[in-house]
Amino acid sequence: MKANSEWKGDAERELLCSLGEALMYGHILEDLIRLHLCELAFFGRLGNARITEDDVKRCRLEEMIDLLPPTISPNPSFRQGLHTIRKLRNQVVHGLIDQTGEDLRTLEGCDQICALLKEITQLESKYLRPLKVAHEKLLRSVFVEQTQLAMERQTPPCGSVTASQMVTTLRKLKRLGEP
Repeated sequence: MKANSEWKGDAERELLCSLGEALMYGHILEDLIRLHLCELAFFGRLGNARITEDDVKRCRLEEMIDLLPPTISPNPSFRQGLHTIRKLRNQVVHGLIDQTGEDLRTLEGCDQICALLKEITQLESKYLRPLKVAHEKLLRSVFVEQTQLAMERQTPPCGSVTASQMVTTLRKLKRLGEP
């Protein structure tokens, strides 16, 4: 399908930015959920003492959502909302063209896709807030109640850019040369 030149330029940038933002918020949610669960497991606050940081790191997003403590949000449907965001993220990643490709032919259709993606981003942002608050609260309490354990920690739950798989993969791609 060839896009109509009617919506090139600003509309194309708007679509790409909206898509990028929706995808990024979805992945930030996943990363914060994983980080929060790893910290809860390390400091023995997950409730299920048998689950370790390594167990959390191997979990799929669906499993991690189910592990979240109910205290993160007073809304009883918070986890259901996170599962719905997970499904939406997958639909955007794997089905955007299949589900909305016809709308890419016109400026009006492009605007509709952007509006949809912005609505997804707004909802993702609303679900990110209670996770962020819960994680900040956890970190404050850990440093007050378990200062020694926090200071002696040898392996943080996050890596660094220089040691990341992304850098290794990027180097491999660069060695392949220009396409």
